[in-house]
Amino acid sequence: MSARIVTTLVDFWRRLAGGGREPREAGAATPETGRETTPEERLRTRATELERRQQDRGKMAEEAAAAARRDADKLAERVRHVGHEYLKRTGALVAATRHRVHHAVLYADTRRGFTLEVGRWPALQATWEANAWHVALRNRRSIVERHTYDSDHAFLTEKDKLLEDPIAEAVEALIAGKEPPAGRDQSR
Repeated sequence: MSARIVTTLVDFWRRLAGGGREPREAGAATPETGRETTPEERLRTRATELERRQQDRGKMAEEAAAAARRDADKLAERVRHVGHEYLKRTGALVAATRHRVHHAVLYADTRRGFTLEVGRWPALQATWEANAWHVALRNRRSIVERHTYDSDHAFLTEKDKLLEDPIAEAVEALIAGKEPPAGRDQSR
């Protein structure tokens, strides 16, 4: 490389490291005021600029963290809504059987999913990941079916299809005496 290019690159990197400002000689005049400044003034100004940049970075980090908390809260609310809808529909289907089948919804600590118990068995596990509901449907014979739904609406419209077999198995276990009836606090 030629000496001129190297000098230009070195000057560029110095200016970049110095916040885009040209280095000044001692006693140089500032372009803003036209008066000469001392090294102390230049250092004080530079320190103030650095502190301001650091505060700006801190504010940006705080704003990003607040946005992440808001997103997590929205997701938790969404998961609770879908879980509640599944629990409500499970209650209605269980009531139609006229048997007291245990059913409950448990929410994950991550606030990203829930487990629906039917007949004291984790029948359905749903997790929201990568913009989709990932659902595992389990029966008592350890068979797992996996489904993926790209929206809350798509997942909610499949409630009856997903819940019918687990409820039927729970009623069968209850009638066979393999499972105790649900407590009185659950709907019939």
